[in-house]
Amino acid sequence: MGCREIQGEIIKEFAALDTWEDKYRHIIKMGRSLPPFPEDLKTTEHTLMSCQTVIWHRAALDGDRITIHANSDSLQMRGLIALLLRVYSRQTAGDILNTPPDFLSEIGMDTFQSVNHSTGIEAFVEQIRSYARQMSA
Repeated sequence: MGCREIQGEIIKEFAALDTWEDKYRHIIKMGRSLPPFPEDLKTTEHTLMSCQTVIWHRAALDGDRITIHANSDSLQMRGLIALLLRVYSRQTAGDILNTPPDFLSEIGMDTFQSVNHSTGIEAFVEQIRSYARQMSA
């Protein structure tokens, strides 16, 4: 399944949630499902600093697919990362580069998240796109 189809699934999933509290709980639940990021990889090379939030990341090429691993020190950010990984991890570089994260506004995350998280998500999306550019070359 490609990035656009996964975004469609996420949009439907969030449409079924009645309140912002339900959506927030769902995001937190998704964040708790992320595997821990290896301590030995929490280096400058694998770290995005965004205001008060830290995002650790790495990617590997598996055939023509890019697998992305990430986590954060913020529980809400972990949930947003989990959504982005669901869309972009294990996808081709072309699909990643040709699919903006439009689903975030569709599910209302662009108005829900704080400035800190918004900046962090933008930086993380750019990092994902950077991995795709590097690994497609």
